[in-house]
Amino acid sequence: KHTAQKWGEQLISEFREAVQDAELERVSVPPRVRHETVQNAYKRCTRRLFILGFRGTMFPLQFGGLEPELFSHMGMPDSTQAAIRCLSEDPRNRVVVLSSSSPDVLERALGKYPHLFLVAENGHVYRKPGRTTWETDFDDLDSSWMENVREILAYFVQRTPGSFTHETKTSVSWHYQNTQRDHGSIQARDLLIHLCMGPLTNARADVVVGSQS
Repeated sequence: KHTAQKWGEQLISEFREAVQDAELERVSVPPRVRHETVQNAYKRCTRRLFILGFRGTMFPLQFGGLEPELFSHMGMPDSTQAAIRCLSEDPRNRVVVLSSSSPDVLERALGKYPHLFLVAENGHVYRKPGRTTWETDFDDLDSSWMENVREILAYFVQRTPGSFTHETKTSVSWHYQNTQRDHGSIQARDLLIHLCMGPLTNARADVVVGSQS
């Protein structure tokens, strides 16, 4: 029943959840390192490895709720482009970009930087520096489970306004960053049950739960 007491309890519950999320976010942020410390360490090293994320690292955080095919068409900030070019062109550096997106998305956004080591689809395919072709070490993956999962995700997109799916050759994901907070979370829990009790019961695939996917 939609009583004042029920509304109050739900509001308090949402407040507590928001506080917990904020606390986890605060705990997960490492302490800031002094600029001079990083600069001096950088100058001393003769071989350096940089491992960078794609969404939220090379693009502003506000793009995170967009479908990868959309935000990959948007230009990166000039300062980010300059930093990537400077780091990747230094022969002492190896710059790796990791992403869950498809090779097409990474190629469109970062293909003009030939010295980057690009890793797409969470490691399934990669493009080595100086190469134009993508390689994979996994040619025999079973993707027969994807069709049934795709149908379930399409159903949840219809019942969850603002959500969307993203598909690669090895994965299909459902994102709800742009939905109402409580509704999206409830639908995500329901989706998890549908997947684990349905097409993924005996499939050679796992569910990876993200912060909002």
